[in-house]
Amino acid sequence: MGTIKKSQRFDDIPAYDKEYWRSKTPQERLYAALKLILHAKELYKSNPAN
Repeated sequence: MGTIKKSQRFDDIPAYDKEYWRSKTPQERLYAALKLILHAKELYKSNPAN
């Protein structure tokens, strides 16, 4: 998995990332979101303090 950039300000995201994301179909965007959610769940489960 590549670098994930998170920002509440859309202007903080580099232009090439915006273009890449906008070039994706809605189905591809949903798939990317699903992958991120599943990855986050794996990380949460791997923490014994949870």
